[in-house]
Amino acid sequence: SGLLFNARSVRNKGLDLATSIASSTPPDILALTETWLKEHDSDAILGLPDDYLIFRKDRPSRGGGILTAVKANLHPVHHAEFDSPDLELLWVSLSCQRGRCLLGTLYRPPCATTSFWDDLNAVVSRMDHFLPKFDCIIFMGDFNIDCNPAVADSPNRSRLFELADSLNLFQLVTDITHPPCSDD
Repeated sequence: SGLLFNARSVRNKGLDLATSIASSTPPDILALTETWLKEHDSDAILGLPDDYLIFRKDRPSRGGGILTAVKANLHPVHHAEFDSPDLELLWVSLSCQRGRCLLGTLYRPPCATTSFWDDLNAVVSRMDHFLPKFDCIIFMGDFNIDCNPAVADSPNRSRLFELADSLNLFQLVTDITHPPCSDD
């Protein structure tokens, strides 16, 4: 099982988050966007159980940042070769019931420029030879794009769907989860 959560700062929610997870069935995978963590912040701030391996990409400036925590029994491996200095993106492989899975966690700022898509497509192109090794690909995060089909099409939504099609992925969320930017 997995849980994706836009934390909008775990610095003041770490223990609340851990308590909430502990009181329910803990997910095998926890992906957080907008962690607001900095390089000097310890993973202990999250208060997660010891059976999680934690992978982070902190933003050097205010806000942002992502985190993927995976239970150790799934044998997660971070693939730093697909990191990009211009994207808040982590790729982690793991073992699951379907075989080997590749998990991508991404945060796209609400009003990202069009270079975001160029940078993301460059990463995906570098991964072409690597993708056939996996039985499933899960790409999740906070894309800050309105994917509701009842709303007029936007360039960002088109680019997201083009990317998803190129990876044989499909969109699960179709409702607005956050108000879009005025130019989206």
